[in-house]
Amino acid sequence: MEKHEYRGYEIAIQVERLASGRFVVDSRVTAKSDEERAHKSNTPWLGSKQLHSTSQEQAVSRALNSSKQRIDLLIANRSAIVSM
Repeated sequence: MEKHEYRGYEIAIQVERLASGRFVVDSRVTAKSDEERAHKSNTPWLGSKQLHSTSQEQAVSRALNSSKQRIDLLIANRSAIVSM
């Protein structure tokens, strides 16, 4: 399992290789900072599973990028609500 931190969140990525040669990537995003936890109190983590037919490195890279985009959206949505 790989762990990365991004903008107050932890991204955990687990990769499993299937018999077919494809990869299943399970990614979970969890708030690390107290401020972000307070905004996500009803959702302790967000996650997704994806099937990839590329290399393991590309599968992890795609999961990491999509997780970072999800975090950016969470923060942008929270900022939009606060500024209203």
